[in-house]
Parts: sequence; structure tokens; C-alpha cells
Amino acid sequence: MSRRFGMSFLPSSSSSKASVKPYDFRRPDKFSKEQLRALETMFNTWARVSSLTLSSYLRTPVQSGGAELAQVLFDEYIQGLPERPVIALISLAPLPGTVLLQVDIDLAFVIVDRLLGGPGQPPPQVREPTEIEDRLLRELLGQLVGNLKEAWRILGDLSPALEDLIYSAQPVVQVALATDACLKGRVEFNLLGRPWSVTFCVPFPVIEPVARQLNIRMLLDLRRREPDRDESLVRRRLEQTQVDLNLILGRASLSLRDLIGLQPGDVIRLDQPIDRPLELAVAGRTKFLVRPGRVGRRLAGQVVKVLSEEELKNGAGDAGGQAG
Repeated sequence: MSRRFGMSFLPSSSSSKASVKPYDFRRPDKFSKEQLRALETMFNTWARVSSLTLSSYLRTPVQSGGAELAQVLFDEYIQGLPERPVIALISLAPLPGTVLLQVDIDLAFVIVDRLLGGPGQPPPQVREPTEIEDRLLRELLGQLVGNLKEAWRILGDLSPALEDLIYSAQPVVQVALATDACLKGRVEFNLLGRPWSVTFCVPFPVIEPVARQLNIRMLLDLRRREPDRDESLVRRRLEQTQVDLNLILGRASLSLRDLIGLQPGDVIRLDQPIDRPLELAVAGRTKFLVRPGRVGRRLAGQVVKVLSEEELKNGAGDAGGQAG
């Protein structure tokens, strides 16, 4: 029969190593293994840098875990979103389209609570963020989105921007077709003793113009430069970190009776001698000795000594210390 129709068949053999695998035409694999490895490296770099950003903003240690990637349909990603998601719509000019960054609503409220000076607790009942809370979230998520510029620079000179922040999955159905292949990236952050997941959705049309750049040669070059680049990213983030400085004028001990009886005009004698420099605390820890003064119409402090770790252990800062 095969000759009649001009066809030939290979004989089946139990010793043959070839095997037929089913192919799902509805969900073809758009990313090769090489491309997925390169993308995984990009996500891991973003996670490490973003953990520093979160630590700086929230004033608490934040650790990141390894990224997990999967190829899904856009509709599958949308259907897998929580009931009340926080979704950042991201542009990556000059690349086309929109990338999604999804954060759990409880994590969003934990972040807001920390930014407002709280311990980091979500509200007892799930609700939509207020206008002030929304503004705080946009500022922080804008910083996390900005980290994509360096972390994903293998894709080119991108200009990532937070286009909008929404609290429902309904508007994002317009971002891509339901059957569009997408890359789902999941990154875990450990914050306040609890793991939190953040997910990305990158529709293939967004990354298609530069997909060929994600080859094994580029990956090897990326990994070779990764330690130096990560160190540079960490250094730049640390240099931009804002810390609180407190100039300690002195200390005093009062009985509860005296404290309750304080009135305007009362004078409290401090333990600070007038001929000794004052302590300057960085993030609550004494690090410098300074002399008070003025610069123009503002009070100021001139650093006269940087306390060593040994002096800090011996309580040099607490004692007021002598400037060398």
C-alpha cells in the first residue's frame, strides 16, 4: 500500500532510540531551553537587586529565592490570579506590548504598613487600598520596575516604566490574546519571617523582537559578567539608600514623679559635658562623634571622629568619647 501512494514507512524497532512525543498545537513552546536559562538568569538578577530595594524601603531584611519559569497561555495566567490581585502594568520601550507584575494584596498591605511605620500587618479584612496607600505602592513598585533596566539589559537598552497599578484582573484581559504564549516568572521573597510570591507575565510578542539574542553564547557571556555586574548593581543600590541620622544632644534620667510633673520652662540637665563632642547615630547605632554648630540659618554637626568597631564594643560612643 505504501508504494501505491508513494509513501514509505520506517520499520518499528524496540531497539530504536527515537520516540514520538505528542505535540500540542494549541500551546506551542515559544522559548527554547537556552532562552529559558538566559531568562532565568535575568529574573534571578532582578530578584537579588529588588531584595535590596525592599530591605532599604521597609527597613527590615528581605531575602530572595530562585526564579521559577513556565510557559503558559495568557488565559491560563489570568485564571490563576488571586481573587484580589495587585497588578502593575509595565512597558519596556522600545519593546512592544505590556508586561504584568502581580503582587498578593496581603503583601501590598504589609508593605504599606511598614512604610507608615507599622510592624507589617495586613488589615483584618481585605479591601482596596486607599488613595494614600495606592501612592505609596506606586512609588515602591516603580523602584522595583526600574530594577529591570539593569537586570534585563541582555535584551537591550530598555526603559522600563510603571504605566498603571490596578486591583482587578478584568482590565488586563486586553493586554494579550487569550491564546498568546506567555512566560510566567515566579520569584519568592522572604519578608518578616514569611515567604511571599511575586509573579511576572511576559507575553511572547513583547520579547519576540529580541528573542534571538537569548542564545547560549549570550548566556555564557552573561554568566561570566554576572558577579561583577551584580556587585555593581548592589553598590549602586546601597549608595542610593537613605538612612536616618540622629544627633544625640545628651541623656537624662527622671523619676516617674518628675516626668509627670514637667511643665513648660522646666530645665532638664543632660549628662553631656559641653566640651565633648556629641554622638551621631546611623540607623539607631552610634557611629560618629561630631561638634555642633551652624551652617547659615540651620543647625549642623561637624564630624570629628569615626568610631571603630572596637570603640563601639567598648562603649566609646555611649560615654561621649574624646575626639582624637
